[in-house]
Amino acid sequence: HVGPMARTVEGCTAMMGALVPEFEARRLESLEELRVGVAWLDECEPLIRARVEAVAALFPDTRPVEFPFPDRAENAVFMREVADVHRDLFAEHADSYGANVRRKIERCLETSDGEYRRGLESLARYREDGAEALRELDLLVTPTLAFVAPPAHVEEHTIRAATVRMTYP
Repeated sequence: HVGPMARTVEGCTAMMGALVPEFEARRLESLEELRVGVAWLDECEPLIRARVEAVAALFPDTRPVEFPFPDRAENAVFMREVADVHRDLFAEHADSYGANVRRKIERCLETSDGEYRRGLESLARYREDGAEALRELDLLVTPTLAFVAPPAHVEEHTIRAATVRMTYP
């Protein structure tokens, strides 16, 4: 089980400061100050959609936004980063990794320079498209999964693409 990255506003603020060097926290007098976009609800099961709509309803100024999904090519950038982090340690201790993680790292180590370059180009375009979609917004509300979390016995690799689709961006 993996817990939330942060449980409080203070925890979220600290997390954002660590993840985004240019992040600056600001105090609001009211949620009315925020322009909030809502995306990807049509991709969700009804229960998930209802929960996200309930959160979005807390904000007075919400609007639907067409926020793009990333191209699969961008996955090569993530995979190269994983490979670079694990390359030396994996070479020495591959047998210590569980089968699931070992398969993932082996695939990451196979990422070619060409795949990586195409991924970087795609990622740059995605960032531009995402920034344009968010240009007039302060916050984007989206689901993190389109479906209720599956039972623990489900083979992770069979649902991986669906489970990261809304968290990758």
